[in-house]
Amino acid sequence: MLPLPPSCVLDEAGLLRDMIDSLPQTMAYTYDYVQRQFGGAVGYLRGCGLSNDELSQLRSRLIA
Repeated sequence: MLPLPPSCVLDEAGLLRDMIDSLPQTMAYTYDYVQRQFGGAVGYLRGCGLSNDELSQLRSRLIA
């Protein structure tokens, strides 16, 4: 697992505030993490159990 970016801090509820934000550095960290751990979004979604048909449907809805 990659180390957390320095900007990540625990809030009072114990949640990582920056992980639910969309700061550019958080988005870049998340993208890098998904690429390294799963080989990209498709690998991540396959790991979540999506079938080829479901991935095709998702892709057609996201790409105009």
